[in-house]
Amino acid sequence: MHVTVTVDAHSGCCSRFFRKGLAFMARLMIVDDEAIIITQLEEILISMGYDVVGIATTGAEAVSKAIESKPDLILMDIKLPGGMDGIEAGTLIQKTYPVPVVFMTGYSSDELTERAKALNPYGYLPKPFHADYFKPIIEIALHKHRLEQELAHLNQHLEHLVEERTAELRRANAALRQEIEEKERLNQKLADKEIGLKKAAENLEESNRALRRLAEKRKQDLIDVETDVVANVREFILPYIEKLKASDLHPTQAVYVDIIETNLKEVTAPFISRRNPRFGGISQQDLQIYQLLRQGKSDQEVSEIVNCPLSRISRCREKIKPVFGN
Repeated sequence: MHVTVTVDAHSGCCSRFFRKGLAFMARLMIVDDEAIIITQLEEILISMGYDVVGIATTGAEAVSKAIESKPDLILMDIKLPGGMDGIEAGTLIQKTYPVPVVFMTGYSSDELTERAKALNPYGYLPKPFHADYFKPIIEIALHKHRLEQELAHLNQHLEHLVEERTAELRRANAALRQEIEEKERLNQKLADKEIGLKKAAENLEESNRALRRLAEKRKQDLIDVETDVVANVREFILPYIEKLKASDLHPTQAVYVDIIETNLKEVTAPFISRRNPRFGGISQQDLQIYQLLRQGKSDQEVSEIVNCPLSRISRCREKIKPVFGN
């Protein structure tokens, strides 16, 4: 297959990660069975400031080199020789080394699409490609992967905090039970059960206050995580989506961009609704109606799907339009 790739001279800016205040180039791997495509891609990626750390022409070679070189992102052709296609290779790689995969292919079928979706790819580049599309797709994929890693780390940290607090409460409760038992024995000897019961009640109240404080702390931790997710999406993802929408996209690519934007808004909408009073009146059904309208369905079709009157659809559109802007 002959593939023509054009390079925009203005897109050759250096792409860098920022980790603990230090910048470094993203390390990419190319998997394709056509030498001319590999050469063109390598030249384009290097001109954009990326570091190409691995090249493979078969699925088996891709698995071996990915585990060995540990790239930050893999550009993977779906159709590969040797009995293992790109989807199977990507699946094997991610079982050992979680890395974002952007698929490339000149073929299209429902079966390939469904298999690729199961791998949860970070992007899709149809052949023949245009160099202008590489930078946004790669940067969004890299940033999405970083956000997922950060969110996983935050969740792990939160779980660790909860486990620590729970262990402390268990120790406190165990000590409290032991103290109550000891006081009950003393009360039996001193015939002063009232004092022991009062002390136990006071200790139990203190334990309840500790539980309430822990619950408030966990609630605040969750709020902080949600706020960070929304801020990162707005600062690092949505601007790239707007740039994509403003570029000369193929109709299929425009649909993909719309799907990404819609999914991002749907994912962050529950977080925003809890942080912003403007979203207080938006229900789960409103969000469902909004999603169906964004998919291009008519008011009548949406009304039949969600089982509500047409007037409800109109009110929902007027309610959500000022919030999401479309």
